[in-house]
Amino acid sequence: MSPEGPFPGRRPKQLRSDEYMQLQRLVKGHAGLHLSSKKRQEVELKLAQWLRPGLNGAGLLADLARSPERLQELAEELTVGETYFYRNRPHFKALRTHVIPTLIRDAGAHRKLSFWSAGCATGEEPYSLAMLLDQHFPMLDRWSIHIRGSDLNRQFLERARQAVYSRWSLRSLEPELVERYFTRTNSYDPSSDYSHQLVAKLKRRVTVAEHNLTVDLDPPNLPPGGFDLVLCRNVLIYFDRPDSDRVITRLIGALRPGGYLFVGHVDSYPALGALDAEYKCGTFYYRKPTCPKPHRTSETQLIPGLAVRSVPPGATTTGGAVAPPKKRSTQRHLTPKRTTTPPAEEQTEDALNRARVQANTGQAAAALTSLQRLAERSGRLDHRVHFLRALVADQAGLRAQAQQSLRQALFLKRDFVVAHYFKGVVAERSQDWSVAQRCFQNAHELLQARFPDEVLEETGGLTAGRLHEILDQRLRFLRTEMETR
Repeated sequence: MSPEGPFPGRRPKQLRSDEYMQLQRLVKGHAGLHLSSKKRQEVELKLAQWLRPGLNGAGLLADLARSPERLQELAEELTVGETYFYRNRPHFKALRTHVIPTLIRDAGAHRKLSFWSAGCATGEEPYSLAMLLDQHFPMLDRWSIHIRGSDLNRQFLERARQAVYSRWSLRSLEPELVERYFTRTNSYDPSSDYSHQLVAKLKRRVTVAEHNLTVDLDPPNLPPGGFDLVLCRNVLIYFDRPDSDRVITRLIGALRPGGYLFVGHVDSYPALGALDAEYKCGTFYYRKPTCPKPHRTSETQLIPGLAVRSVPPGATTTGGAVAPPKKRSTQRHLTPKRTTTPPAEEQTEDALNRARVQANTGQAAAALTSLQRLAERSGRLDHRVHFLRALVADQAGLRAQAQQSLRQALFLKRDFVVAHYFKGVVAERSQDWSVAQRCFQNAHELLQARFPDEVLEETGGLTAGRLHEILDQRLRFLRTEMETR
């Protein structure tokens, strides 16, 4: 259907602000979906087909409030099933080379593995996993393997059960894989491009079920002890930040100790601090510790590969500020040259370290307050202050404030590599591909002058070599996304 809906030439009706807020509450209460103000125009375009002649916004909202089925239909209309096989190749490479071999080794005694694709849309993700297992781990044919897919969109689930796909969904697959795992058919919809039927062997390995990540507490068919692997990629963008963090907590609860969690490569939430971050094949993923650890943000791991720099070990706080640890001199007979720190610079450093401690202990509000004062006073010309403020604001869900602080940091230091990188992450998360690509390219060019083992400023230990590898993967992913849209 065209964006104009079933009434060509008629502009979509606009909802009043109070009506849009009511729609937000209805959809969030039913499906957990967050309709942000930025999505308003897109939402109203989709609502055009619902606003038949004589039915205004108030009437539509009344219909939706009375009918859970209608509300479910609208929720399905507002979700996007755009995905494809082997999406995000670095994730699948990490699965093939590290994760699956580890799981096989751990499960050798009982020969059972359980996987969950949460928010599987039309099934490409769980079937990609089945394809990976069949192609590279044939010994698992003799194991008990269960792959579950779930989604709140019933239309998507029906397409997943049919397992008939278009060439567009297969665009990332090598021709030999298409030949091996699909047969040509026109039985599904002769008038469309849906002509590739998944082979029965892979289809049998996957079961799908309706499930709402924000509403339903228990996952579908939770195995005893939990799943070995949970995939929840490109899903959390539909929820607000608190709901996303609660979803992450539930996903962690559904994992067995030692199990793995893959989320979108730009997803980062406080709940992930309960897991161990692993980096392989140019991508990050997470593993549940075998022994529970205290909930923390792991040096404020605000986004994978980028943490707030921790205060040096042994530092103490005096009067609310952080004092660096005292160093014991090994030159007893030499009088070291005394240096003095200007009061304003000393005040900035102490306040910045205090904000780092607050950020590293999960006190985002307190850290933002400290950084706000600092940005207005002695630290207004310090790029580190604005950058840390951007990181913490982003973690708190204050995206506009994060973007403004990033702009200030880069204005003060144009060659601040990690700020260009983080700006690209924020843009990529918003699917602003061209801005993300430009930011990543800027960072990539700046890294050419750095030694691979050089630890980058304000990163919590990230080296130039590792960031270079991350950027290579990110740029390849962006090129794929831009070329296929």
